[in-house]
Amino acid sequence: MKRIISIMLCIFALAALALPAMAANTVAEVDAPYGVQYKVNGDGISERITISCMLTDKLAELTGDPQVLESYGITYAFGYIQLDYRIDGGAWQYAKEWDTAPDSSFYGAALNRGETVKTLDLLYLTNETAMEACGALAIRTEDGKKLFDLENHSLEFRLRVSYGYTNTDNYVVNSKWTEPIKVERDVKAEELPTEFEAPIVSDLKVEFLEEDQMPYLTFKIKTPESIKKAQTLYSTQILTGFSLQCFADTGDGYEQVSLNTGSSFYSNETKSIYLSGSEFDDEKRVKVKLKYMIYDADENVLYSEETEPMTVVTPRWEEGKGILHAKCTTCGVCRPIFGVCMFIAFGVAAVVIVVAAVIIKMQVDKAKRRKEEQEAERRRKIEEEKAAYNALKQAKKEKNKKKQ
Repeated sequence: MKRIISIMLCIFALAALALPAMAANTVAEVDAPYGVQYKVNGDGISERITISCMLTDKLAELTGDPQVLESYGITYAFGYIQLDYRIDGGAWQYAKEWDTAPDSSFYGAALNRGETVKTLDLLYLTNETAMEACGALAIRTEDGKKLFDLENHSLEFRLRVSYGYTNTDNYVVNSKWTEPIKVERDVKAEELPTEFEAPIVSDLKVEFLEEDQMPYLTFKIKTPESIKKAQTLYSTQILTGFSLQCFADTGDGYEQVSLNTGSSFYSNETKSIYLSGSEFDDEKRVKVKLKYMIYDADENVLYSEETEPMTVVTPRWEEGKGILHAKCTTCGVCRPIFGVCMFIAFGVAAVVIVVAAVIIKMQVDKAKRRKEEQEAERRRKIEEEKAAYNALKQAKKEKNKKKQ
């Protein structure tokens, strides 16, 4: 009894230690932005400094993957790129309030769910308020142009991620700052790539709308690092970005279908394609493939490599009724069992059952005959033994009579 009590106490002690650890399932750190690009852009009247940076897939999951958020018990999450700068080596704009309130009241921009590339303006000279905020860094020329005086003044910036979320409590986690980057007007920009990898697609499947049970495809895109890098270069140098194109084929050639998504095309958030039913062939199959598209500096269209065609099969459905059942390719009526026609499956099962029944009956009959034979043999032996006993008994009687 003492041993049992000791074991129970140990279990309770371990549980007491484990529960606080489980409750403290918090995000300990977040990754800083990387691959930062910038450029001074102008329209001939005013200038702005555009910055793009890359974000890790782990951070994208923390802002947009429901399974990851659930693993931390997170009910609400909010990511923000904080942008800090200083002019002529003076003080940074950073204040302690930035550490505990990742919102738009500070310099920077909110992250979309699952975003892996972010583009934002460092400073811009589109109005008088912006001119005043830049101080001596901003000048107005005689012909009224608003420019940055980077020849006589210096400008540095740095970035970090501020991630706020709600678990059992409210938390804010900040990444490290990037190294300070000095802005130069004539910085040599990297050459824009013209060849691109295909999107990386996962979790492609058919789902149905709740309201009318019409089918649609959902999938996720993992952005290749080369596409992230290309996006930062294009978005800072010529202010353009990638779009994602999807093509469907039911046997008569591929046609482009519309993507229904509000997220950026270089994020890992789930995307969807609503289908009218015409995209499916008679066997409710459709092949899809995807690729990126972007415009170069001369407005020429550039495409990435295409994904390999992916075949999706949808269950049978009717508008307004939703899923019926998968159409049997053999009889066209039944619900297939493990991919086999129901009638064939039941027929095979019936034959197997009949054969099994016959075999079992034969075995039972054989056992019954063997038992009857054994019983007959036993009775024969008993009769023989009885006859021998009676004969012996009769012989003794006759012997006794002779003696008398």
